[in-house]
Amino acid sequence: MRNSPHKTHAERIAAIEKVFLEQSAKAISQNKIRGVATMQVICDLAQVDKTHLYGHTPCSEDEAKGYASLLGRIQKFNEDFVKRKNETVRQGLTTEDQLKEAREENHTLAAEITKLEANYELLLQRNNTLLAKNTQLQALANSDLTHEEKIKPLSGVTINIICPDDHLERDGRYRFNNEKKRNEAWANAKKEFIKLMKRKVPQRVYLLVGPPCSGKSSWAKSKNINPDRHAVIVDATNLTAGERASWAVLTAKANDVKICVVRFVVDEMTLRSRNMKRHHKMLDEDVLEEKIKRLEEVEPEVEVVDEMLFVRSDDE
Repeated sequence: MRNSPHKTHAERIAAIEKVFLEQSAKAISQNKIRGVATMQVICDLAQVDKTHLYGHTPCSEDEAKGYASLLGRIQKFNEDFVKRKNETVRQGLTTEDQLKEAREENHTLAAEITKLEANYELLLQRNNTLLAKNTQLQALANSDLTHEEKIKPLSGVTINIICPDDHLERDGRYRFNNEKKRNEAWANAKKEFIKLMKRKVPQRVYLLVGPPCSGKSSWAKSKNINPDRHAVIVDATNLTAGERASWAVLTAKANDVKICVVRFVVDEMTLRSRNMKRHHKMLDEDVLEEKIKRLEEVEPEVEVVDEMLFVRSDDE
């Protein structure tokens, strides 16, 4: 299928599974299967060519089993649906009985969809992690340097932390809610960054990514970096691909720079607990919620990323 958004077999299988559950529930509630939950309709809505389901494309043994399992379930659902509809006609069930039966099945399917969506998000996160690791391995393989030369400490390495928040704190007050001050803070941070990028030295930009209270500033202050290059740590949320690209663009004219994305993974409960303890920097609940929802996972294949690290910290 042209222009399919799915890059891997795992994504295609997850997409078909999700659409199948949704459309089968709709078929039951509407008491109709043609144009709703047939093989062709499900594949079209999932944006996956049905040749994958029939085993006509190369894939691993586990992926082939996944496709075969889905194919069997969809075919069985169609067969059972037609059989049940014929039995309903013969038994003369009332419309009320049919609706009751449909509601019960929809309730079960809704629970399955919720579980599937959670598994799908986890699958995407794992896929992005593998892509990041692959990016690092490819960079190492394509270089003439040995692994030992790559991690050779650089004499007199410098570490600079760029943090827009530093420009928002004055006299013990955190002026996050002042939009004008926020814009000024970001403009000043970008100026500092541009100045550093003009240096004729090898540099590594650590682009921190994570919601407020995920541990970015603590990690930056720990200065736990690779000593083979001068370090520039961008301590900001950088939640979207656009925000991350705005920093990457500023490195275009740098002499010798690598971009290392540091993704902070923390559960929401811990984020909220930490926020309550921030005192003068505590964010309103709705602001924190908006930040959490805005987070876009890093995609090494399409974003400017040379290396990637994952930091998990659920300690309060």
